[in-house]
Amino acid sequence: MNNMKTRLIILLFCLYVCCPGILNAQTYQELWETNMLEYCRYAERGKPEKGMMNLATASECARKSKMHKEVKILTWYLYLSELVAHDPQNEAISEYSSLITIYAPKFKDKPSSYGIELITANAYILRVPYAKPVWRPVMYALALTYLERLDSMPAVAEEDYRIFYDMSGLSVSADERKNMISYIEEQIRNFSGEEWYNAAVQAHGKSDDDGGYGLASLFCLDQGMEKNYPDAWALSGFIHEKGTLLKKDMQIAADDYRTAAQKGSVWGKIAYAGMLIDGSCVAKDYAQARDLLLSVNENSEFMKRGGGYQLARLYENGWEVGKDLETALVYYMECYEKCIWKSVRNLCADGSKRIENMMIVHALDAEVADRDPYNMDMNELSAIARRYYTAESYERAYHFMKIAAERGDSYCACRLGVKLFTDSRGTDPELLQEALRYFEMGSQGNYAPCCHNAAIMYLYGYGVSPDHDKSYEYFEQFVGKITSEGYDEYVQSDYLSTISGTKYKADAIKRGVPLKKAMEMFNDASSLYEWAVYRERDSRPEVVIYFYTRAMLYGHPKAEFKLNKYKERISDTKEQ
Repeated sequence: MNNMKTRLIILLFCLYVCCPGILNAQTYQELWETNMLEYCRYAERGKPEKGMMNLATASECARKSKMHKEVKILTWYLYLSELVAHDPQNEAISEYSSLITIYAPKFKDKPSSYGIELITANAYILRVPYAKPVWRPVMYALALTYLERLDSMPAVAEEDYRIFYDMSGLSVSADERKNMISYIEEQIRNFSGEEWYNAAVQAHGKSDDDGGYGLASLFCLDQGMEKNYPDAWALSGFIHEKGTLLKKDMQIAADDYRTAAQKGSVWGKIAYAGMLIDGSCVAKDYAQARDLLLSVNENSEFMKRGGGYQLARLYENGWEVGKDLETALVYYMECYEKCIWKSVRNLCADGSKRIENMMIVHALDAEVADRDPYNMDMNELSAIARRYYTAESYERAYHFMKIAAERGDSYCACRLGVKLFTDSRGTDPELLQEALRYFEMGSQGNYAPCCHNAAIMYLYGYGVSPDHDKSYEYFEQFVGKITSEGYDEYVQSDYLSTISGTKYKADAIKRGVPLKKAMEMFNDASSLYEWAVYRERDSRPEVVIYFYTRAMLYGHPKAEFKLNKYKERISDTKEQ
């Protein structure tokens, strides 16, 4: 034993000497060297326990320094070996074995990593007594993972690396590794299926980290399934459904969820019910899905695992249950509060909003059922249109908006204009002209968004020939309006950004941005020229010609040349 330690110390110094500059902190270098030498003196006299303080100091110096990672790991491993022999209750065993397992992945695929893999496996074994019970199966699984990885590593007979294994005192023989594996198998024999499952969940949560947690999770999961723990099958289904640790395979996911459900897993029943509802790799069967969900809807895990979402879908659509929007809403809302998965909570939020909107629409439909919209007051028409719009019943909303807009409601006129502009994709002349008509209609009421959008359309030539003077008039009207009445109503919507292509913010409008650039364009030759060049990308020559012409009138030196070149190009295109 002492001989092995002496050789390991020699190895440490060999690595240290062979790697100049690996300790750029002189203080740590001197402390590490001094304390390792002192420990070596005690070890050579057969009294290593008296050098424990020195070895502890050296280990801490290695921790804080920038020395070579092999030196770090071997120093810590030497310290661990002494602690296990002389102070097995010392908490530093857990601390330094943890450090080894953190640094070890850095050696992956390096020739010298063979010895590090063995050290790491042992470090995980040493951590077991200090780990929380839920993590102990994971520690053993990680140790096995590192041991098994050795099978795929290069042979270690090369003379360049033999010294590493000899001096570390670590055997690379198959027998030694077999003994370590046998020891682990003996230790894990009595773990229950639930313990393996919980360990798999914990390791799965860290599977994005280095160090083999993904493989360890799968190992623990396999053990849980072998012990016939129902939720282990559900977790296997989840892994195959999401493709987190294994290749995504919905058929295997469906089979595993079905098995989990048959074995009594609440999670399995909920997940399989969802696949029955969607018809995902199984035939749709709403009745079976209903029975599965109702059999566990009183369980504490029901909402946590998304059962409320699946049952809400049945009630919302009336699939093998009486259609009941209020009950569906209750399930959506409760599941939103309790489900552990963000994606399901988002779906619950969408479902809640959808049902609330449906209820609003039903109430509005009843309110206006026996009434003639053409006999309603403009303000009432606008209010009803806004309520339908908020409830995302756009067809009904636009029906009332058209009537209100013709009566002089500027808000409704603006909304209709934005819709038509969006539908046109900026290219359909008829829709663009109709959009402009609504914007100009709303501008008569001095409604700022309509003034802005009309200005943009005249400036860029949407649905109309570009008109500098007209655009300028509407911009002045817009600026005057927002200056006198404030900004908030206009910047918290898509009224402006849809038309201008700019995301508006309150502070931006207060500073005159992006209006400033647009206003500058009216009297700036460079801005007019640049905009003409930019608009050459689209298929509307009249707009390009308009801006080149204005840039030329304002004295841009290249405008006339570019205008003639552009006219020649579009002429050639037409002839082709």
